[in-house]
Amino acid sequence: MRIDLFGEVFWGIYFVLIGLLALLKSFVDINIPFFRLAVGILLIYVGLIFAFGGPPGLRTEPGTIIMDSRVVEVSRSSEYNTLFGQGTYRIAPPGDEQVMRLKFNTVFGSTVIHLPPDVPVKVSASSAFGSVSTPDGGSTVFGERTYTSPSYREGDPGTIYLETNVVFGSLQLRY
Repeated sequence: MRIDLFGEVFWGIYFVLIGLLALLKSFVDINIPFFRLAVGILLIYVGLIFAFGGPPGLRTEPGTIIMDSRVVEVSRSSEYNTLFGQGTYRIAPPGDEQVMRLKFNTVFGSTVIHLPPDVPVKVSASSAFGSVSTPDGGSTVFGERTYTSPSYREGDPGTIYLETNVVFGSLQLRY
């Protein structure tokens, strides 16, 4: 039997303890702050989870940053997420005949994307209560915007297509 501090054993002990306290309060005339005690134990539990690296399975995807600060090297088409954290993504140039399609989502966080110089790039930026800053000095706070690099030509091989979505956060595109 594997005992996991952040798994079923904790929840079993938690609910048994809360049940016993509820019974004790109803049968014995003791003034126990039942609700405060239950919430306090739950908050301590959540604090322990994040102190020991987050909930199990939280960091399973290499492109997802949650409540952390990390630098990620991007070399293939995929989706990347920054939630309550800070992410720096460095995009490697695609091959001459390749097209790279990337999606970046930022929610309550900060993302910086380093674009490879002299590579055609097209960015579709969407923001709601956030900020998307592009290399040409433009920005989007609420709504959508499209940015294309000076070397971008429709249909060129070796192009990077980015879709960015920001909610209550910021995203900066840099060369």
